[in-house]
Amino acid sequence: MEEVIKVVSMEREALAKISERGGLVHYTRLADMMRISRYYAHLICDSLGRDDYIDVDAVGRCKITPKGENFLKEEMLLLKYQVEKGGGENGKVSERVN
Repeated sequence: MEEVIKVVSMEREALAKISERGGLVHYTRLADMMRISRYYAHLICDSLGRDDYIDVDAVGRCKITPKGENFLKEEMLLLKYQVEKGGGENGKVSERVN
């Protein structure tokens, strides 16, 4: 059975920020980067960790996993596809009527 990927926008942003920083960042630094509270960043990292998109060590460093990297790659491919097909606002692909 295929796994359903359920990642909300803040989790997606956190994954992207972790990846931008080389795949390893402390959750407090992530909070600063995302301009959110440290508590909220900690919750996001816990959620991503439970779903195996990142590993969180005992001191709060978040390391992106292969599953997280694959998710970001798939997101980039989807975005590229939407843009090439004339994607509209909010990532929706517009349909043309002839």
